[in-house]
This record gives sequence, C-alpha cells and structure tokens, in this order.
Amino acid sequence: MEVQPDSPNERADRVLHWLGLIYSGDVSGSMNAANPRVALRIRAESPDLAAGDPYLSCAIGDENALRLATQADPSWLNRPGGPLRLPPLFAVVHSALLRVAEFRERLHESAKFLIAAGADVNQRIYSRWPPGSLSNPDERCPLSTLYGAAGTNRDAALTKLLLEAGADPNDGESLYHSLENPDCTPPLAGAWRSHRRDERDLQIARPRRCGAAQAATAAWRRSKRASAKSAAE
Repeated sequence: MEVQPDSPNERADRVLHWLGLIYSGDVSGSMNAANPRVALRIRAESPDLAAGDPYLSCAIGDENALRLATQADPSWLNRPGGPLRLPPLFAVVHSALLRVAEFRERLHESAKFLIAAGADVNQRIYSRWPPGSLSNPDERCPLSTLYGAAGTNRDAALTKLLLEAGADPNDGESLYHSLENPDCTPPLAGAWRSHRRDERDLQIARPRRCGAAQAATAAWRRSKRASAKSAAE
C-alpha cells in the first residue's frame, strides 16, 4: 500500500510536537518537559524533519545549513523565525540536544559560527509558559540566550563562550540556575564581579524564583573563597 505524504497541516503539527521535545516549555509553549532522546527517535523516523528551514537546523546543530542561510541573507542572524519564532543563536543554545553526546560538539560549533558571523549573544525571547503562550508570550519574563547554556542545559563550555563574547550575566536566571552544575558557576560569578563593585550590590534583578538573589550571592561568595584558597596554595 502506498504511503501518503503528510499534508502541510499534519507536517506543521508534527514539527511542533518534535520541537516541544527539544525545547523546554517556557520556550516551546508546550506543557511537556524536553525529552531529547524521544526527539531523536522521531527524527530517525523522519530524517527530513528539519529540511528547508534554517531555524529548525539550529535545533540539531546543522552548521552547513546555517552557513547557507547566512550567505543568502546575513540579516537572518538576528531575526526570530521558524515555528517557535526563535532567534538563531538562542535556538542553538536552548536545544536540549546539547545533553546528547553525539550532538554536543556540532551545536557548540554552530554557536561559534553564529557568533563569529555576527549573531547578538544577548538574543532573548519572552516566556511562553502559562500565563504566557507561543502566540502571546509573557513579557514580564524575558529569557536570555545565556540562560539556555547555564540554566537549562548547564553547559559550562557554552556558558564560557557566551560570556567571553559579551553575554550579559544579569539576566535574572542564569547565575541562580548555574548552581545545579558547579562548573557553570565560576565563569558566571567572575562576570558578576566585573559588573558589581562590591558584594553588597550582588543581586539578581527582579528574581522570579524564590531565593534567587540569596542563591546568587551564595554562589559568588563560594567562588570568591575558592579563588582565595587556590591563590594561597
């Protein structure tokens, strides 16, 4: 029996479901948690799922597709697009496939390419988590590119790359969530030190999680003590 191709609406729905497994709910507007392994199984069943859309190529770290898109239209580097209306670098850094070993390097290389090509390291969106949605994001809750590296995927190398390229650590989320991977905390704490003249000023702007400012301060203090101990030794 001949298999009928998906209709445009069916394909769009399938792509949105797939993206809901690659990105967290505050990015995708889905109520499901990101599940990269299931996302990879779906892609294995439909290898052309990201074909023809450079914004979908960001999710899987297809650097060649990103290069072609940039050659065709350099302005796309800082323009939101695709089904989730994400800026390219943000889409790369927030991809949960960073947690999968065979995709980590290609996503890192894609991020490096986008930054070198001129992507703004402070690209951001607004939360799509209720009361926000994909069609009506919650503008009270901005989400930065850096938050994807340090807070969502807890990738220390990518966190350092973004900070060195000029990412603003004062995004209300990254330092607090970096505590879940101590390797992400030192570069963020160092960036905080360069943004604050003394410990009294160290606080998350408008923290949206209980205890965020206190946790950030504690992280900075621990980093400072560790640095002092290392220097003494």
